[in-house]
Amino acid sequence: MQRRAAAVYFVLFLVIGGGAYGFMQVGMSAPTVDFEDATTYSEGDTLTVGGTTYTVTTVEAETESGGHGGGTSVSYTGELTTLNESNMETATLENGSTVPFREGTYTVTVANETNVSEFSLVETQNVTAIIANDSDATTIVTDDETGERFVRFQNGSTALLSEYLPTPDTATRAVGDEFFYAEENVTTTVDAVTQSEVTLTWNNPANESIEFGEGGNITLGGESFFGHFPSEDTVQVLRSDQYYSQYQTVLDNIDYFHERTNGMWGIVIVSFLAAIVLVSAAYLPNK
Repeated sequence: MQRRAAAVYFVLFLVIGGGAYGFMQVGMSAPTVDFEDATTYSEGDTLTVGGTTYTVTTVEAETESGGHGGGTSVSYTGELTTLNESNMETATLENGSTVPFREGTYTVTVANETNVSEFSLVETQNVTAIIANDSDATTIVTDDETGERFVRFQNGSTALLSEYLPTPDTATRAVGDEFFYAEENVTTTVDAVTQSEVTLTWNNPANESIEFGEGGNITLGGESFFGHFPSEDTVQVLRSDQYYSQYQTVLDNIDYFHERTNGMWGIVIVSFLAAIVLVSAAYLPNK
């Protein structure tokens, strides 16, 4: 009688476990995120928001192990690039530094004044070359006591070097003026002048990148978007105010589906374990 009852309960547990497993296979299907009315992009495609054009430069999917839970998951990465036409660059010229200017080298000179708004460029003279090109001059001598420098001529006479040299070429630039910055080979604007330095600015269009993942927030043209990857090589860039609430609802349904699936698996496992234990106990030899 005991074994007969055990057999009945064994079958009952098998039916319960088998029913739960069959329900998972037939009656339960996972919800999916699907925006059929949204545009799907691949690498190289472009989209325009607020007059700015963005290029889809990266769509990647990386499979990752599931850790302690086993299985795998897919991590998505997307990247948009756009040309920022208003990107500004800056550079500084220190007071007393030298820069290429016109046909030579000039010294940046800022007056030691409060609220200065301009600077001078003073030609740096090649004294050695000037004397070498003068057939009357021979060399430069320095007075040991005063430190003054003199030019000595062929006839033995001398002249102060400061008086001998020609007046150097000079130029003045003020805030708002243009200045050709030879180091970057670009025409700049004098943005600010202080006693210690001169600040130059210029427009330098440059590519800007925007990276995002699945559901990641993206700001385009001051508006909020988010990314969704329908496949491993496509992406949708969706307006948050239009699609995000629907997206979040589907994610909640997916979480609930996994909870139900885990519950069903629990029923299957417990039912089959109970059936095995019950039969094993029923057929133990009597003492």
